[in-house]
Amino acid sequence: MIDLKPSKRAQPKQGQGEPNASRAPGDGPDQALPSGLERGHPVEVLGANALDKRTRPPRRFTDASLLTAMETAGKNLDEKELSDAMRQNGLGTPATRASIIETLLKRRYVERAKKSLVATDKGVRLIEVVHPDAKSPAMTGRWEARLQNTTRGPSS
Repeated sequence: MIDLKPSKRAQPKQGQGEPNASRAPGDGPDQALPSGLERGHPVEVLGANALDKRTRPPRRFTDASLLTAMETAGKNLDEKELSDAMRQNGLGTPATRASIIETLLKRRYVERAKKSLVATDKGVRLIEVVHPDAKSPAMTGRWEARLQNTTRGPSS
């Protein structure tokens, strides 16, 4: 515990800690403290600086990076069968992936900005109105698994 401002609440009585719900992960009674620190004793903070930084959004897809993402789609799915179905083939087939991107461009859901693909307002609106299940990786994994089972034929 570090006291930034002295207060009665900042120094709980012996055996009375704050409730577990307000603790940060790793802030339990078993957490190891650096040497020189003791649980429940205030520490003087000599200085703190706020840095004027911003997070950066993820890089935009290029044709090549989107094709790769489509090829490796599904590797983070929880269900093993769905993940395996997606991992083997990814999204679409090698022959259809480029066609999918061209369709998105032709229908003006995305546009090219130099080497990057950028979602248009029309594309963003489409994603907003589509039901969450229809755009979930798990549903795509189920579809791919069914397609694979269909191409393999009935199992014995």
